[in-house]
Amino acid sequence: MVSGNDPVPAGGRARMPRTEVERRIAAVWTDVLGVARIGLDDGFFALGGNSLQAVRVAARLAAQGLPATAGHLFNAPTVAELATELTASPEPDIPRLPRIPRTRP
Repeated sequence: MVSGNDPVPAGGRARMPRTEVERRIAAVWTDVLGVARIGLDDGFFALGGNSLQAVRVAARLAAQGLPATAGHLFNAPTVAELATELTASPEPDIPRLPRIPRTRP
């Protein structure tokens, strides 16, 4: 369902998705939100998104191999921010243990 809503900033032209990840995110948002075009700087909630739709978006992105959760949309509400969040290298959660020198018996 696509409506006639074309989110364009006051300056005139929206920055459109450039990378594959940005295009995939925008396509899912377009479908879920029913908005004709999604720019990089458009906010999910500013476009009328809600928490239920955030869950739908996350599920669709996860099905495409992007590790998205609804929480990501609250932390990174624009296409550009979400793409950066989803493609950033995760910090290792494993604490470094001190090396113990080997001793020979």
